[in-house]
Amino acid sequence: MRTFAHVLDSSSNYTTNINVHIGRLQSARITARQGSPCVLRTAVPVSVAGVNARSKPSGTGYVLAFTAEKGKTYCVQ
Repeated sequence: MRTFAHVLDSSSNYTTNINVHIGRLQSARITARQGSPCVLRTAVPVSVAGVNARSKPSGTGYVLAFTAEKGKTYCVQ
């Protein structure tokens, strides 16, 4: 069973499209509406195509941080 979620937060700098399968992230696309720092907090390590950053362990999972460019879409896997 696949679940698709589309989230747009009007107070956020990002539009996201998330693909989840059996409760686990399969992929996500994040589009930056403004250039700004982007911080992803996840239960498992992830990577972002075209970004030279890695998930680092934190107290509650993993954190990956990078500076997003306005209008650019990032693919999370």
